[in-house]
Amino acid sequence: MLQQMRNEKVMKRVMWALVVLVGIPFLVFYGWSSSRGGRSRTSGSNFTIANINKTAIGYYDFELKKSQLESRIRMSLQQQIGDNEEFIQEQLNRIITPYNILNSIIEEELLYQQALKTGIKVSDKEIAIAIANFFGTDDKNELSRYLNRYLKRTGMSESTFTERLRRDIQLAKMSAIINDNVFVSYLDSWDNYLKQSYKAKIKYVEFPISDYLKDIQVDEEGVKQYFEKNKEKYKIGEQVNFDFLAIKEADIRKNITFEDKDIKQYYEDNKDKFKEPKQVQLRHIFLKTEPSDTQEKQNVVKSKIEEIAKEVKSGKDFAELAQKYNEDDTKDVGGDLGFNTATSLPKPIADEAFKMKVGDVSESIRAQDGFHIIKVTDVKEEKSKTLEEVKSIIEANLQRDKAQGILEDRGVRMQSLWEELLDFNKVTEALDLKPEQTGFFEKIKLPIFEKIGYIQDFKKDTEIKKDAVLGVFKNYNGYFLIKVADIKPAYQPDITDEKIKDRVREDYKKFKAATMAQQEAEKLKSSIKDIKEIDELAKKIPKEVKVSPEFTQGGFISGIGKADKLIKEAFIIEKDKIGNVLPAGDSEDAPKAYYVWFLDSKIIPDKKAFMAEIGKQKQTQITQKQSLIQEEWINEKRAQSNIKVKTDFLKPQTEQ
Repeated sequence: MLQQMRNEKVMKRVMWALVVLVGIPFLVFYGWSSSRGGRSRTSGSNFTIANINKTAIGYYDFELKKSQLESRIRMSLQQQIGDNEEFIQEQLNRIITPYNILNSIIEEELLYQQALKTGIKVSDKEIAIAIANFFGTDDKNELSRYLNRYLKRTGMSESTFTERLRRDIQLAKMSAIINDNVFVSYLDSWDNYLKQSYKAKIKYVEFPISDYLKDIQVDEEGVKQYFEKNKEKYKIGEQVNFDFLAIKEADIRKNITFEDKDIKQYYEDNKDKFKEPKQVQLRHIFLKTEPSDTQEKQNVVKSKIEEIAKEVKSGKDFAELAQKYNEDDTKDVGGDLGFNTATSLPKPIADEAFKMKVGDVSESIRAQDGFHIIKVTDVKEEKSKTLEEVKSIIEANLQRDKAQGILEDRGVRMQSLWEELLDFNKVTEALDLKPEQTGFFEKIKLPIFEKIGYIQDFKKDTEIKKDAVLGVFKNYNGYFLIKVADIKPAYQPDITDEKIKDRVREDYKKFKAATMAQQEAEKLKSSIKDIKEIDELAKKIPKEVKVSPEFTQGGFISGIGKADKLIKEAFIIEKDKIGNVLPAGDSEDAPKAYYVWFLDSKIIPDKKAFMAEIGKQKQTQITQKQSLIQEEWINEKRAQSNIKVKTDFLKPQTEQ
């Protein structure tokens, strides 16, 4: 069960970012009021849902934590994307699951228990300072008034308020102890800033390996020699075969049907979900800026966009001006952005566009990526889709919701039976399921299981022994009880082995094609005496000289793919100097092409801009390091702790 509760890594990030890393978080209070009300599921009873090292966790704790997380995540999302309620609700439904809520409670409780073991105390003076910070005043009369009003609104007693605040401070102090040695130096920050802000752009001629495959003639002697040189990579590792019981959502869905009246009722109850939001068709004129640009450089761009705005006002054709000035991919289409909803546009542009009428042209707009002038060319008003248009969507939604409920119900039963019986065959009989087998596959592929799929909660260091039952796991396909059926040792096949014979031949063909591509690329490079000749020389092959988008030192170039060696060289080579012919693509062990290339330009990070935001840079890196350290710490504590969860509590309320 605990494995299931760790099925979304995003919740760990939410837990630490929102509950621990912000100092004294006050999430104990956030949303308290909403958690006091109707508990229809329990009729008001605070039953125990889990025990953590003999500390009971009640249903009220669960309700409170759910309210806290919903409130805080909602606020965070609103700050990032605005009031897009449909999107926010979708994210809340994805993140705030019973498993994740309980997971959050467990992690916080482990932190609190460690704080008590460490002997962390909170003085009355610290409480007083925290209360003053909470209400934003030092005035005793105001504090008393605010506190009484707050206690009345939330239904809390003053002693409960104080104790919860004391616990919060203890959590913050314990978090500080765990992260006491986290340090980011000036050089660390500068290195991180370089990786984000130091950019380059290349011009290149591509020699795709696929272009040469059709010309490869396979000779058996060549295949044998290739195999002998590369034997090691064809070694078959230890293989495993698993028995498993499966409760799959897809199988459940097959047996779920709905009457037309159910579909119609869903449509009537959810009409707002089937509205097509208002859309505006736009053209824009766009001048780019970078976060690393100095204020002086940004002012130059701003002045230029304002001059262009004057040209627009003078009556010049907007599309022609966009073709002349735009610094993005819309240049060739006159700045046409097509139809857009409010949420698909950057907020500053959306705020302006949705106030405008057809034919209106804006003043210059500052957005994160640069300066824009927009023109509205058409508007589609909000409209509701008909029942016929959305019938298939409704059926799929109803099917999914019902299937997921039944799946969770059956999955919890499988887990309960396994915990009770601890016998694969007895669970098989109790569930009346037919065992299946994965078939043999290499153990190194785990946690990807044949016929089951990827299981996030499976630990790669799990000991695999014949007849051992690994437990119940949940993934995107359903619930699975997994048992080791058989194991085969690793071995070195010869070239006639059916498992590798075809693969060796294909690899040999790719190797020969790659050799040809590399030779052709080297031939072009050696013929270039002057960089200005490259276009004419490429045409004769015939090839096209392409320009890459700007890229950082992150190892990837859009349009090329993974290119570690090329990128490394691009950041040290001189402008207009031809680089070494290098492979790149999906991986450099099996590249998709070879490249003749030279450096077109570099954007060198500005130290003044870096110094202006060094504090923010360092804090971001510190927070990232803290998150990783605390995740490691909590995983260690979990392994050492006695955690029991009442599985019936997690049983969903499925439709009858």
